[in-house]
Amino acid sequence: MPAASSSLSAAAPVTTPSPVDPAAVVPPGLLDALARVPDPRARRGRRFQLTTLLAVGVCAMTCAGHNSLVSIAEWARRCEQEVLARLGCPYDPFAGRYRAPGERTLRDAFARVDPAALTAAGFAHLTALATAPLAPVNPDGTREREQRRAHRTARRVRPGHQTIRRRAIAVDGKCLRGAVRADGSKVFVLSAVRHDDALTAALREIGAKTNEIIHRKRRRLGTKKWSTETVYAVTDLAAHQADAAEIAAWARGHWMIESTVHWSKDVVFGEDLSQARRHRTPVVVSVFRDLARAALHPAGWANIASGRRAHTRPEAILTLHGIP
Repeated sequence: MPAASSSLSAAAPVTTPSPVDPAAVVPPGLLDALARVPDPRARRGRRFQLTTLLAVGVCAMTCAGHNSLVSIAEWARRCEQEVLARLGCPYDPFAGRYRAPGERTLRDAFARVDPAALTAAGFAHLTALATAPLAPVNPDGTREREQRRAHRTARRVRPGHQTIRRRAIAVDGKCLRGAVRADGSKVFVLSAVRHDDALTAALREIGAKTNEIIHRKRRRLGTKKWSTETVYAVTDLAAHQADAAEIAAWARGHWMIESTVHWSKDVVFGEDLSQARRHRTPVVVSVFRDLARAALHPAGWANIASGRRAHTRPEAILTLHGIP
């Protein structure tokens, strides 16, 4: 059974392998990573490689204002011939140009892709990226308040700070509010996100979101007295494996999945407004948002919205994702 939504998973050692085959070579670029996603389509009638279609989805989602399937197709249609060639689009000898995938082609492919395999391939690619240190200004030289705040936080040295011996993973369920199945039911996904770098290690569709853990501090109206609920953390780790400070840090860090991942997908990428509904499409597009968000952080962008606005040129987006 999947872990209960909004639950703190057992902390994993830092040396835990990624969800993909540990014997496989970690791909250096996005296209190489996406090539590991199985293609569920029939061989007959294929005009575009699945790798190309998935790369178009991730690259378009990286650009500000491209939050829907229609806008993804529009982004591909506006790309120059050189960009389409780098993405692996087929060359039409009769028209003498590279062809961009249409909206229908993208919809048909995204509806069949396995979201778990797509997440695993993207996770392997993102873990291989070198993380740039956060500077007080954006990577493009512009000044932004959130970037300065993140820079100050990264430089702050906390007293008694210890080296983290284990990596914690937050597991939480989320409703894709704009997506509705044919029977009228909502679409729910369960995400597993690492605390330290906010990378989505796994994402799967689930039946429903249940068992929320609530931490609350309340005050009666008309009074100044606050009441605090005490919450106990239960772990199977021995005392020498995790001390109280580490467990407390894991409990506090769990909420980054709400404040960093879910908030970014809802507000910056407009996930709740997306009405993609066909088969696996809502979950696959949600993975695109994760991959676009996670690629901007290692590049030195603390503000994802600002990073998307800075990547309006397709050439810059391809460079960000390591597409030669």
